[in-house]
Amino acid sequence: MHKSEEKDIVRICTKRNCNVTGLDISMQKIQSNYINILALRYYYDHYPKIYKQIENKYLKSKKRNLDLEAQFYYIAHNIRNKHFNTIHNRIKFEQRNYPPNQLQFNF
Repeated sequence: MHKSEEKDIVRICTKRNCNVTGLDISMQKIQSNYINILALRYYYDHYPKIYKQIENKYLKSKKRNLDLEAQFYYIAHNIRNKHFNTIHNRIKFEQRNYPPNQLQFNF
């Protein structure tokens, strides 16, 4: 077996998707769960239509005039925060509106 065939087999076996966007992130580290700068660069080079959709959805209009690396950073940052903001916002809401000394009902 050639080395390139081995790499293709490993890549097929380790296919993973981003938790937020659902895009393939097999080119990233094994531990990563969200799309990062490396994957965004890959999509920019190989799949410009997909990158354009990601850019339209996750990049704010203020950041569109920055250089490409900065755009990759902000897109990855916004994708990661889309998941964690919902969790953290709920926790902060409960801390603010339901103090610990108030009676809590767990349904």
